[in-house]
Amino acid sequence: MQILTDLVARHAPLIFHVPVLLHAACGTLAMLAALWTLAELRSAGAASLRRARRAAWSAAAAIGLSFLLGGIVYREVYPLDKPWILAGPLPWAHGIVMETKEHLFFSLLILACYLPVSLRGLDEGSDPRERRPAVTAAVLVVLLVLLMEAGGALTNLGLKLGAFAR
Repeated sequence: MQILTDLVARHAPLIFHVPVLLHAACGTLAMLAALWTLAELRSAGAASLRRARRAAWSAAAAIGLSFLLGGIVYREVYPLDKPWILAGPLPWAHGIVMETKEHLFFSLLILACYLPVSLRGLDEGSDPRERRPAVTAAVLVVLLVLLMEAGGALTNLGLKLGAFAR
């Protein structure tokens, strides 16, 4: 048992960063899938709509997985990082950025789940105006993921500067 305890203690920083990296990677994959959806919606063919639906479901799944991983990060990793952020020169990285990120993410989750639903009634003969809800949802998913990534980068910067300040 002591060997296992020593192994975990020695590699704990690496183990704790895996969910953080996967959380961010899933968000990035969701953004790419939303961009793929937008690209497919520019064409009116049946094959394009099939690919757009597949991409929209991929975006929703990636955001869902990011949500689950974010819960692990928030519960297991962030309590270790928060004191360092608050003690550093950027305490607002927690007070403003992280709190905003936590609440804004639910809008992103809802939009990502709405994206495949917005494509249900479309067929290759649909009026291009009927694609507007899907296009709007995809654009908002991309923008919100970019905001989430920027917020994560600022929070990480606050952590690093807090660690150097000690």
